[in-house]
Amino acid sequence: MAGLDVQKLIGISAKAGMGPLELLSAQGENPKVYRFIAAGYRSLLFAFLNEQREIVTLQFFVGFNDAASNNGVNAWNRDRRFVKAYVRDGQLSLEMDLFCIDFTAEALANYLRIWNAQLASVAQFDW
Repeated sequence: MAGLDVQKLIGISAKAGMGPLELLSAQGENPKVYRFIAAGYRSLLFAFLNEQREIVTLQFFVGFNDAASNNGVNAWNRDRRFVKAYVRDGQLSLEMDLFCIDFTAEALANYLRIWNAQLASVAQFDW
């Protein structure tokens, strides 16, 4: 079982319309932390690497300054399967976790489209 190569992630993200990934973590740090824009929101991408320096899991994250009710968060999570909402320090956060062993470029591109589409619906959602 092989993980996802970091350079492949960068190429796939560009093809999926994610915009450039800006590396925030220092050389050799694990996880690798990237910042990017998705649906107009600044997002973070955490890439967790194995000993061979391949990505084995990805976590997409975005935090908002807006408060969210428990009912709003529960409604979001009830209707959405991949991007989950929660309240952290009184503020709304969204995240999506992916296991990347034997992951295809097409699968990753599809999940990037899901992330973008669900973030695009945040502003219209009744939190």
